Amino acid sequence: MPASALWMSPLVCDSGYQLAHNLSFQCVGATGSYDANSMAIGTFQTLLCALVLGVAVAIGFMIWRSFRKPG
Repeated sequence: MPASALWMSPLVCDSGYQLAHNLSFQCVGATGSYDANSMAIGTFQTLLCALVLGVAVAIGFMIWRSFRKPG
C-alpha cells in the first residue's frame, strides 16, 4: 500500500506538503511535517480498489454476454 498511496497527496495533505512514507504516512513540507490521516488514506485506497474491481467485473460481464449463444 505505501507506494500506491502517494497519489493521494493533494487529498490528505495541506497545500505545500507532499505525502511521504517511512514507518507511517506523513505530510512533509519545507517548514516541517505532520502525520497524515491513515483512515482517510485507507478509505481512498479501498474506494479506488472497489472502483477498479467494479469496472473489471462490468467489462467481464459484457464480454461474457456477447459470447453467450441465444436460445
